[in-house]
Amino acid sequence: MNIYDFDGTIYDGDSGADFLKYSFKHKPFRVTSSIIKTFFKYLKYKRGKVEFKEVKETLFSFVKYINNLDEYIKKFVDKHKKNIKKFYFEQKRKDDFIITASLDFYVKPLCRSVGIKRVVATKYDISKSKIIGNNCKGEAKAKVIKKMFNKKFENLYTDSKNDAPIIKYANNTYIVKKNKIIKFDENYKFKNSIFNFDFIIFVFCGGLGTLTNFLCSSLISRKLNPVTAYVIGYSISLFVTYILNMIYIFRRKLNIKDFIKFVISYIPNFIILFLFVYIFINKIGLNKYLVYLLAAVIGLPITFIILKIKAFKDKK
Repeated sequence: MNIYDFDGTIYDGDSGADFLKYSFKHKPFRVTSSIIKTFFKYLKYKRGKVEFKEVKETLFSFVKYINNLDEYIKKFVDKHKKNIKKFYFEQKRKDDFIITASLDFYVKPLCRSVGIKRVVATKYDISKSKIIGNNCKGEAKAKVIKKMFNKKFENLYTDSKNDAPIIKYANNTYIVKKNKIIKFDENYKFKNSIFNFDFIIFVFCGGLGTLTNFLCSSLISRKLNPVTAYVIGYSISLFVTYILNMIYIFRRKLNIKDFIKFVISYIPNFIILFLFVYIFINKIGLNKYLVYLLAAVIGLPITFIILKIKAFKDKK
């Protein structure tokens, strides 16, 4: 028997993300409201105040407001069933088994549309916006496998390191990358995905820091030289960014040693932006507010790169 993960394995992409994109086109205000609520719920999760499944529940809380949901999901499935990968159809068997962390209300219809009947997914009570039981991921998924099968099954197909706990229950494990299938061995290393909630938090911290820089520089420049004001504004924003990073990314207590390391990591960013502000205000003579705004636009991608490298390096 073959057991498959769904998203990224037999489905090209993330079905949950695709459902959100589809819904955003049809229910933009409802979806936007859920995303905003989810963001703040995720901040609580990062501080250890709620479980991750509450984040997931909130993200899909807009679904209960959709009228004629069955028809809505049918249209979503008709549009996205083409994302089932070609390799799967080439080796499809009647006893195939799908086990996924995706929510059951959209992933089961997707599976049924291509003839897959045996599916275990995260159960979601739409009327209450609540996950029933556990988020079917990692160890929770392994418990389901252990409970359902008394002995090892034949083949496991996955693309995610979250399925590492299941590998011991399979005689053979295969890693799926697009339509390429690689035999798993103990030397294989899963790669971290960059585009996840954590990266969104990195962007949020960098964005708030940049906004702080712009506002403080603009206010201080009313009393001081514009370039001097920018240096002060940048210093204030750096402290704000540091605090946000410690609370929501690294989850550490504030300390001088970490702050010094943080400041040092931002020196290249500061030099680039300082020279930009100095040249465009003192040499070219552009309006100081316009220059601050342009510096913010330039600084955002630089800041995000620094945050990404620093954060992922810290987690290794």
